[in-house]
Amino acid sequence: MITPEDILKAERNGIHRNTLYSRIKTLKWDKGRATTEPPVKSSKRMNWLKIAEENGITQSTFNARIYKYNWSYEKAATLPSPKRYDMVKWKEIAKQNGISEGTFKKRIYSFGWSYEKAATKPLRNQGYYNSLLKKAHANGVMLSYHSLYYRINKKGMTIEEAITTPLNAKRPLNK
Repeated sequence: MITPEDILKAERNGIHRNTLYSRIKTLKWDKGRATTEPPVKSSKRMNWLKIAEENGITQSTFNARIYKYNWSYEKAATLPSPKRYDMVKWKEIAKQNGISEGTFKKRIYSFGWSYEKAATKPLRNQGYYNSLLKKAHANGVMLSYHSLYYRINKKGMTIEEAITTPLNAKRPLNK
């Protein structure tokens, strides 16, 4: 809880009450630091933020690195995120393999695939899934196109499992 005394102490140190609230509530600073650490000169911060954005580092990541992890402006603006670096690298590999950026991202964010799998697993056309659907229907498994796609790509079922497992069942029919 922020007391009137905390607000007065912060104001004596040139810290606006909104800054104090933000530091304590949002950034989770302790009261000692929040009421005494001078505000950052915005021009210096803005210059480093511009450099960060040029390096593919978002403003929220930049701010977290500074305020939450106590990094220097230089380090926060220039050290690439390992995850971002991997994403860029694998996105380029996907492009080389004829996989669009949208498909690459969908494979990662919707299906939970690794970057490597999303960038290297060959595309299958809709005709392929339609032929599998016919086999599923012949097995008495009445799946929709999307259900079949989900089973193979999200749940990680083998093609055989996907076309033989009844809806809402744990095991394939043929096993």
